[in-house]
Amino acid sequence: MSNIEEIHDASALNKIGMNASDKGNYDFAIKVFTKSIKLNPNNSDTYYRRGQAYSDLGQNKKAIKDYDKSIKLNPNNATAYYSRAFAYKKTDDLNKAIENFSKAIELHPQIAMPYKHRGIIYDLLGEHQKAIEDYNKAIRIKPKYVEAYLNRALAYGDLEQFQLAIKDLNKVISICPDNGEAYLYRGINYLRQKKYLMGYRDAKKAAELGEHELLEWVNNYKIKPTIRKMK
Repeated sequence: MSNIEEIHDASALNKIGMNASDKGNYDFAIKVFTKSIKLNPNNSDTYYRRGQAYSDLGQNKKAIKDYDKSIKLNPNNATAYYSRAFAYKKTDDLNKAIENFSKAIELHPQIAMPYKHRGIIYDLLGEHQKAIEDYNKAIRIKPKYVEAYLNRALAYGDLEQFQLAIKDLNKVISICPDNGEAYLYRGINYLRQKKYLMGYRDAKKAAELGEHELLEWVNNYKIKPTIRKMK
């Protein structure tokens, strides 16, 4: 570990801090970035890096303060808005999270991931149609975006649009045949339509892929005899 007391160059300190963060030594990284900031208080990236280290330690309020400073120094830092959105999400300030994902999207509208994450926040707020619109945008940008299809399927399920949900889950399985979540969620959608045999088959497949919850539920509730009869 470097003796940072002997180093008086902010750029050199930033390299040491980033290396420490990459190795998971976040406390030391924060110490290094703090000294770098004292030497050069106008570097947006240093505040951003220290904010990331705070966030990795679960100190999200401190992270937000550093992201604030980073953005003040560089208002076009889309990555800082994106990271601040996650920090707000972790502090349960979902509206602030949406604002920050929206700003990241405004700065870089052709990146799929912020749309997906903003969609997740809309889902958490019960605004499933807005969530679906964001997943649509993410998929248009990245047509094989498995996580966007999965989340859109969940939103369709919440709206009881089961066939659309199943269509998305079929797409996930075509892209990634070993995705246990896709079989799990498709099984749930089949069961919600009382298609017990299809639901049971997906529950078994999901369990084979490590997703056991649905099969355990099937085996313990009233639909079990119906499924047994249909096998």
